Amino acid sequence: MVQVEIAAFFTVICLIISLVFLRIFWRYKSLKKIVILGVQGSGKTSFFTKLCYGHKQKAYTSTQLNEAVCCFFPGKKVILVDFPGHLKFYHLFSEIKHIRCIVFMIDSSSMIKNADHVVYQLYRLLKDARSKKIRHILIAANKEDLFTSLPCTKISSIIEEKLSEIVLFRLRGIAEIDKEIDDDDDWLLNSEKTIHLNNIEGFDIAVLTGSVKNDHLSPWTNWMSRFF
Repeated sequence: MVQVEIAAFFTVICLIISLVFLRIFWRYKSLKKIVILGVQGSGKTSFFTKLCYGHKQKAYTSTQLNEAVCCFFPGKKVILVDFPGHLKFYHLFSEIKHIRCIVFMIDSSSMIKNADHVVYQLYRLLKDARSKKIRHILIAANKEDLFTSLPCTKISSIIEEKLSEIVLFRLRGIAEIDKEIDDDDDWLLNSEKTIHLNNIEGFDIAVLTGSVKNDHLSPWTNWMSRFF
């Protein structure tokens, strides 16, 4: 009789523990995600660790997703995902679910030198975000504290010019091969065959400067807080 009671007791305890873990798991799964992407050296991981753990991570090359539950919005939890900067890991983006918004981080001090690489990565991101129906994208221009950093207007202008070059080059190439091929890049263009970040169909895109080094994160966190 005693053995039966002990067995029943442990069964109840195991059931309670299982239910608690199941509840925690489903609450975690239901949380929305903010994904931080960008090129290597832009400050993604430092931004991620500052928001999640209160300190800045020394620069290093990420080779896997970093993910953590953060409470930097008062009373609200969100899953923050730090995405590797190297393009060989970009295929992992398709595996991330429940994305509420995206932070695309760039180095504003080297934008002119690295514009082609940065904008090509943004171009790929826009196409994939459109297919996943992700509307809100922040282009976070880090390192505003450096002398060579550019203002938002100049960064926007460079991105728009380079995006237009990519899209028009691809459209011309496809037209020369086969005029019957459908290509969806024309949704990026306006009626004048140019691109303006503030009126790309289906997107809400902002460009804001800040500095992880100087803890000037409020332009970015204020933007992120709009969606939670």
